[in-house]
Amino acid sequence: MCAISIPATSESTDPRVLALIERLKAAYPDAACALRHEDPFQLLVATILSAQCTDERVNKVTPALFKRYPDARAMKDAPVEDLEDLIRTTGFYHNKAKSLLGASRRLTEVHQGRVPATMEELLELPGVARKTANVVLGTGYGIAVGVVVDTHVYRLSRRLGLTRAGTPGDVEQGGASRGMDPLRASSHPSRAAGLHRPEAQVLDLSGRGPLSQRPILPEREASALGARVPGGASQEENQEEEGREEEGREEEEAPLRERAPDFNLPLVGGGYRSLHDLLDPGGGILVFFKEECATSEMVVSRLGSLAKALEREDRFFLAIAEDDEETARAFRDKHKLVFPLAWQSAPYHASRAYRITTVPTVFVVDGTGIIAERVEGFIKSEYEALGEAVEQALALGSAPPVLERSEEMPALRPG
Repeated sequence: MCAISIPATSESTDPRVLALIERLKAAYPDAACALRHEDPFQLLVATILSAQCTDERVNKVTPALFKRYPDARAMKDAPVEDLEDLIRTTGFYHNKAKSLLGASRRLTEVHQGRVPATMEELLELPGVARKTANVVLGTGYGIAVGVVVDTHVYRLSRRLGLTRAGTPGDVEQGGASRGMDPLRASSHPSRAAGLHRPEAQVLDLSGRGPLSQRPILPEREASALGARVPGGASQEENQEEEGREEEGREEEEAPLRERAPDFNLPLVGGGYRSLHDLLDPGGGILVFFKEECATSEMVVSRLGSLAKALEREDRFFLAIAEDDEETARAFRDKHKLVFPLAWQSAPYHASRAYRITTVPTVFVVDGTGIIAERVEGFIKSEYEALGEAVEQALALGSAPPVLERSEEMPALRPG
């Protein structure tokens, strides 16, 4: 979430904006970039590493990285294998290592090792798009060019009525005109306030009345099916626009992928789980299955090792049954499953949101809520290769085991 204030040049007098600013000032009295750095180069590197990764994880990685490669001249000649090993736990380390090496070489060859202080020159660096450039300019140099806009800033700024812009780029350029200070509206604020606590809720700022602790957001109602939300573009249109904006940068930055739809499902034995409840640890695995499906029984009953490996790494694992609670409980007891099991009855809203056409279907969801991998049905080789994808997406130190007793599994999709 972004912290907002009114710069001296702002002329915004919208009472809702002013009220929002005061409440965010109270929640974030000392708003600052959470990525630890000592100079613009370190900030640039840390911001590149933060893609699809938490700031806390980045801050654990960068001390050793900067000790070995303190500046662009040192990093440009780093062996790629060494660089990948140092940044492995941030996820997508192959792409990120390539970006760091490319950026360091261009900084050395073109800018004498210094990070440039213009948007145009920053965008010429491998691994740098507008969001990263705005972080470096605003936090590193105090230059206000635009608001730093990530998925959360885009979603919340629209929900709070700060903008009606249809793309992140329009929000970035239009934010200052509504009183958003680019120098404080960083996508990496320190999280001193627990925004999930009831007392931290922002109430009645967008004309919709009080927000519940788990609000029903338009994108959850429309799910991932490309439906339009009132007053906005469809998710497919937004993704197409983001794709055009980032065209040519797919190899330079972590890939843009589909956002996992939220859900709120009952657990076998009591309680509920939503996607937001499960993302804080840093992502994990969702498995959709049906008790009467023989393939589901074959696969889900053999995922215990994967669930245990993720639990040790503070990641989540949740199996979701397309069955009533009694049937799901019987399945759990029959196979002595110890991982969390949710259930849903017809018309299976969660399955529809995830476009489930075949069970079992496994999703790898990273810590930002993006679907990094999807495996449908059963092909043995796909599951055997899944461990490396899980390692990359969830920023693990090594690939976890996936299937127990995989030697007993057929090589091809049954039937």
